[in-house]
Amino acid sequence: MRDPEMKSTSGLLRRDVLKTGGAFLVSFLFNPAPREASAQTGSGPVHAGKTVDIHQVDSFLEIHRDGSVTIYTGKVDLGTGLRIAVRQMAAEELGIPIARVDLVEGDTGLTPDQGRTGGSSGLVQGGVGVRQAAATARTRIFELASQKLDRPVSSLSLSNGQVTSSVGGPAVAISDLVGDKPFELKVDPKVALKDPRTYSVVGQSIPRPDVPGKCTGKHTYVHDFKVPGMLHGRVIRPPALGAKLVSVDESSVAGIPDVRVVRMNDFLGVVAKNEWAAIRAAATLKATWSDWQGLPTDAELPRVVRESVIDHDEKPVSRGDSRSALAASSAPSASSAKFSASYYFPYQGHASMGPSCAVADVRPDSITIWTASQSTHLFRTIFAESFGLPESKVRLIYLDGSGCYGQNAHEDAAADAAVLSRAVGSPVRVQWMRQDEHGWDPKGPPEVIDMRAIASPDGTLTAWETELWVPMWINTKGTIPLVGLDAAGIKQRQGRWPGSVDENLDPPYSTPNVTVTVHRLKDSPLRTGHVRAPGKVASVWAVESLADEIAVASKMDAV
Repeated sequence: MRDPEMKSTSGLLRRDVLKTGGAFLVSFLFNPAPREASAQTGSGPVHAGKTVDIHQVDSFLEIHRDGSVTIYTGKVDLGTGLRIAVRQMAAEELGIPIARVDLVEGDTGLTPDQGRTGGSSGLVQGGVGVRQAAATARTRIFELASQKLDRPVSSLSLSNGQVTSSVGGPAVAISDLVGDKPFELKVDPKVALKDPRTYSVVGQSIPRPDVPGKCTGKHTYVHDFKVPGMLHGRVIRPPALGAKLVSVDESSVAGIPDVRVVRMNDFLGVVAKNEWAAIRAAATLKATWSDWQGLPTDAELPRVVRESVIDHDEKPVSRGDSRSALAASSAPSASSAKFSASYYFPYQGHASMGPSCAVADVRPDSITIWTASQSTHLFRTIFAESFGLPESKVRLIYLDGSGCYGQNAHEDAAADAAVLSRAVGSPVRVQWMRQDEHGWDPKGPPEVIDMRAIASPDGTLTAWETELWVPMWINTKGTIPLVGLDAAGIKQRQGRWPGSVDENLDPPYSTPNVTVTVHRLKDSPLRTGHVRAPGKVASVWAVESLADEIAVASKMDAV
């Protein structure tokens, strides 16, 4: 550290500057942007009787008497900017200023089921549904305005929340026509959308509504969320995968006030009034677990994967006759060269910036869960089935988490919170610890990839074969079984699903003979599931690595 008395080149002492300086202020000015809807945290009024039928305009939007609009989408913003983009699409079709548009996302009690959010589907699927609903609503608005203004529909236009006619006359606000009234209209998938050449909102760079709150610490993440009477919970996991809970010494946490121990089969958790007490209790509680051996070492894993029992084989790509082409080139020649390589891609953890978190309020006749799940409607079905309630009595409300990456442990934290909440009869917040996240979140699957190719001296590929060994996913309707429900003995509807880790296994180069074979394995030592760009990372890495070797041998630039 430098001497605090050291003079600067101007001759001033640092200490003198500190004594005489008043303050150094840094301020930020954020451009006005749409506000976030209070309904997202469940603090806003629940719209009793609101339809969520995906075929109805009223499922997607409400126009209020004050001229504001609320848009409802089953998709969620995972950092892709959906919150502003969907608003822009709706504002464009309705001719309403963007600042008047609110958005509710991923709330199963208020939004239509548009499927899970993944990749760009938030806009490609979710945004299109909102846009069509808004355009359908516009046709009804024009019909009503035509009657009120006594002007032909063809002469009408929408701007700044007003309907005007090109032939003159007064204007009418859309809030006066349809404010706080249901449309009771089906979404027309063939409705005429606005001409992109007339866009004034879509395509503009508009500040995202969530950024100011995230920069100032006011944005509500699921980790920040609280409800009255909420308790804090932690789950104690076994020291080894597959171990069974033998005994629990509840007296070991007697010195920590207001702690309750919850045991259900192999599920073991603690609940307390404050989070630090729950953390202390989870670390202090003495439990005995059975021994379990079964995980291979890292060095053994490639062999274990290759030698695992195969459930079935698939051939996602089959073009020409690669087998004959490879057999004909069993020995190198002047006209062609044979290349082969094996690649291993290990398990991948999600390792989100912050551990997963959820709040659950389980009552005898209903469940409400606040979660960062990117599949709230899908998990509504799973929680309803697991807890024996109709879907109409289960509500999942999306709140931002610390990342998603396919399916990390957001839903596992929700399951833990739900089990604890049902046991103690109060809302429970569960935030996983870092060791929980790294040890128990679903892992990106291990992959062993063999590749063989033939190329001419100029780098032309004449044949290519890929052989992949990858575990099946054991899941419930396209999701991974939740570890908390599994430990508690709560049944989850299970099935085997291949997943999508068989993409990009063929080269993106002209090749007449290509075969891709995928060996789907029955078992996996660890729970596996989507990570970011599932399958594409390992596949592209392997394909391009072999392509690089061919390029080097052909004295070509790999790019």
